[in-house]
Amino acid sequence: LLLQLGGSVGDETGGTAVSFTAVNLTAGQTLYGGAGCEVMLRSGKATCYSEGKSTPGLVDTTDGKTINHGTALVQNHLYMMPDVRGVTASADALVLIRGDYTIG
Repeated sequence: LLLQLGGSVGDETGGTAVSFTAVNLTAGQTLYGGAGCEVMLRSGKATCYSEGKSTPGLVDTTDGKTINHGTALVQNHLYMMPDVRGVTASADALVLIRGDYTIG
């Protein structure tokens, strides 16, 4: 029922966000998302994570460009994951996330 009402299900290790939900990351943590997952950095610092440094890492839908592994995210830009990708916090960070995700 919560999901039908636009809520989210998750905890500190992951979940499914039907609408955007806030997730706090500590420095060094990586949030992994599946294809179509969307993420926005609201505060702090984070970089694009792409296993094997696959390209593109993330699609910056705000600028209409792609970013690669290790590239810093810009606060308040919306990023989409084209496949299993992630965001690594380089300092404590707050992100908004929509879609399936896990935190490692």
